[in-house]
Amino acid sequence: GWCCIDTPCEVSHRLHGYTRRCPELLFDEEANRYICLLMAHQTRGTEARRSNFEGQGCCNPLGLWRNYVRNRDEQV
Repeated sequence: GWCCIDTPCEVSHRLHGYTRRCPELLFDEEANRYICLLMAHQTRGTEARRSNFEGQGCCNPLGLWRNYVRNRDEQV
């Protein structure tokens, strides 16, 4: 969720323009994690998954933000 809040991907930019936060980002309270609705989308998902390197792990493993996952909607 950090990248989607801080710097939305190119797919998001094309669909929604340059927004402060990607509108396709959803926080799942039950699972306590963020979900990218673009990656889950049937048709747009292929491009989003490829361009965002789905399944290769977070490229910011030392980021402290990931140690305290919570809904940050109120702060963005």
